Amino acid sequence: MNNNEFLTVKDISEIFGISTQAVYEWMKDNRLKFYQVTNTKRIRPEDLLQYLKDRGNSDYAMKEFKIDIDEFLEKKALKEKGSTIEYDHFSQRGEKNIVGSTKGKKYPIKGSLLDKAKE
Repeated sequence: MNNNEFLTVKDISEIFGISTQAVYEWMKDNRLKFYQVTNTKRIRPEDLLQYLKDRGNSDYAMKEFKIDIDEFLEKKALKEKGSTIEYDHFSQRGEKNIVGSTKGKKYPIKGSLLDKAKE
């Protein structure tokens, strides 16, 4: 299992700027599919996206979520390889400066599960 193909609870927490407890709630009763690897829960990006889609997120929000997840995984892979390349070069949006979290990003995305949680 390649760690760069899976997300941890902490990864998801960083991507969406939510608590790890919120992610564990998503996994409760197998609502969000995960794999137990030793003492760590791993989530495939496809399973996370399916969960978010099933929760009623808009197409726009889903596109944004996929970009955020892909960028996070790419940065994680570069970091594990010890790369010194500036990650901003790889940003698919250009206007955001991603640092493995939502810093500088205006979350929640309109029409997203995170936006609806505030209502």
